[in-house]
Amino acid sequence: MPKFTTTDPFGNIITYSIYKINGKEVKRRVTSATKEQIKTDPRYHAFNMSSQEMAGANIISSAIRNPNILEMFNNFKDTYVVSRLNAISRKMIKKGNGEPGFREANLVSHGQELINFPLNKERPLSHVFQAPVNAQANPSRTQVTINTAISPTYLKRFTPTSTHAILTAMLATVSTHKNNKKSIKYKPTHPEYNALGVWKNSPPLDIKQKTDVTIQLNLPVSRELPPSTAIVVFLGITFGALQEEQFAHFKTAQAMNVIKIL
Repeated sequence: MPKFTTTDPFGNIITYSIYKINGKEVKRRVTSATKEQIKTDPRYHAFNMSSQEMAGANIISSAIRNPNILEMFNNFKDTYVVSRLNAISRKMIKKGNGEPGFREANLVSHGQELINFPLNKERPLSHVFQAPVNAQANPSRTQVTINTAISPTYLKRFTPTSTHAILTAMLATVSTHKNNKKSIKYKPTHPEYNALGVWKNSPPLDIKQKTDVTIQLNLPVSRELPPSTAIVVFLGITFGALQEEQFAHFKTAQAMNVIKIL
């Protein structure tokens, strides 16, 4: 629809839209909706519900990359990882129980959307590391054990000067979140178990020989993890070389994915 602008006697810019109704040209002033109108006008209901779930997705994304693991997370990420993670979190919310705008975020039920999520889209883990990986939690879900192996057979596309590699295992907990109708904000059902994180490196491993690797991580909890709280399991690899018994890593030779939701 055509638009044109003019000014009133006080110098304020006014925008009009031109419509045709029953063959006649009609001019109507274009007005911007106020914040209160957007909040209360039924015409903006779908927009408001979508906005609430987008805000919830940001909260879930923040719990996944929580402060306890953020420094290590950032070692592997690309520029757009936050927006990509927000988008995946939104997809999980859209599958949740409840009405639009108030659907729960439940990674225990819908966390499969996160499986194989690469922290760096250009360097997914499978491009460089193809070993079988098993990740299991103990009965109380306070400890996770990852079993895998390093071998020339399992490694691809690594820097030719690499002699060793380090595997990094990482955990993040995400409680089920629900939109609180009073505060209009997604909140965890078990806040004391939400956004916990821990990570651990393997020792430097010779990439020219086969070595079985076990990494065990303990969550900082004293009681059993609630069934509605998911554990997001990451695994990454960093290539480098030993220099005077010190591991020197190659920044561009890193990859990390989400490998499992427990």
